[in-house]
Amino acid sequence: MWETTRKGSMGRTTALKGPGRYVLHREEDGGFRYQWFDESEIQRLWPSTGQALPVPDQEPERSWVKAARWQIMMKRVGIGAVVVLIAAWIAARFLGKRRDRTMQPVG
Repeated sequence: MWETTRKGSMGRTTALKGPGRYVLHREEDGGFRYQWFDESEIQRLWPSTGQALPVPDQEPERSWVKAARWQIMMKRVGIGAVVVLIAAWIAARFLGKRRDRTMQPVG
């Protein structure tokens, strides 16, 4: 499964981590703990348990993962649009100054 996580400066950016799984395990003191592992790490570690690996669920993508994907895509589109607009503005100013120089009357 895919899961959302916070990253960046002060955790303000949503990112996706995965594919992976949560593992629920018992601590030495008897308490329970869960931890996220990437799927490659699960495949590497699981055989040492001597248990069959649970089959990944076939449920549709979770709503918060869809929302995170949309947010990430919109952020990339927004940043791309800003970069294109700045490049167009710089090009227009540069070309405008070149035209002004070539159109000055000679006299």
